[in-house]
Amino acid sequence: MKIIYACDNHYFRYVYISIWTLLEHNAENKDLDIVFIEQGVSTQNLSLLSNLGTQYGREILIRKFYMPKQYDNLPAVGASKTTFSKFLFSSMFDDDKVIFIDPDTLILGDLRSMDKIDISGYMVAGVIENLPEYHRVAAGMKSEESYINGGMVICNLKLWREVDFERQVLEYMTKNSCNNNFDQGIINELCRDKIKIIPPKYNLLAEVMEFRSAEKLKMRYGFERYYEQGDLDEALISPLIVHFTYFLYGKPLMRKCNHPYTELFRDYLDRSPLDHTLSSDDCNAKVKMRRWVLHHMPFRVYLLTEKVLDIRRRRMISYASVSS
Repeated sequence: MKIIYACDNHYFRYVYISIWTLLEHNAENKDLDIVFIEQGVSTQNLSLLSNLGTQYGREILIRKFYMPKQYDNLPAVGASKTTFSKFLFSSMFDDDKVIFIDPDTLILGDLRSMDKIDISGYMVAGVIENLPEYHRVAAGMKSEESYINGGMVICNLKLWREVDFERQVLEYMTKNSCNNNFDQGIINELCRDKIKIIPPKYNLLAEVMEFRSAEKLKMRYGFERYYEQGDLDEALISPLIVHFTYFLYGKPLMRKCNHPYTELFRDYLDRSPLDHTLSSDDCNAKVKMRRWVLHHMPFRVYLLTEKVLDIRRRRMISYASVSS
């Protein structure tokens, strides 16, 4: 069972804490390999990560990422392009299946059940992303198909090799001057008819924590098919992976982050050898306005607000698709 992370020095504090929680909650899982793909991470930080693995009797394999020339025009996600390294996994690793996890996560349970998920015949497996329908349209997906979040994906490298997925990605990037939602958009577009949906407890997203209702999520994002309420309840009570997606919360290294798991993240940060400084960044005025409407007005008013904002968002997506 191989777990892969990737980031640059900018996101190192996130990946350190995520791997720490992974080690802490998977101490009994001896068949677990952790790989960190890094770009520009300082020698001091790499040493801290190696020492962390040693404390738990594990070796964390560190691999430097060299961006292929064909990837030069890809936009950075946050401050890093390392998330695009996942497109090279089938040649980087000999495994038939690997699990990619974003740095901005907490691992709160034993992940051995993930290794038992059968993805035969599927290119990837993941958790449904909470995005309006026009994102699915932009990825060439049918309305009943599910678009997954790219922050945790189980990759079927055996099938990737059979269909030469790396070549497909390069051809896509040659033909398209831009893509919607970065690596996540590419994954969904190229794998759209071979995506397996897995329970939300494997990647608990901020929207689920905020709405807590399958019905409300269906209404907000126009889903034809979505999780049952019991799936969301299980994820909310016993998440295996918590993902700090921005939504209306911000990120836990922001001083004013409102994410429900911010306190837990900062507890690890305070006990770590890392820099404890929080940024003065805050959510912008539009995000604050949306959060206020959601918390203080009837849900139908919030829905109307988002639908109005979606008009402009849809135009931006449509323009990007035409431009590409």
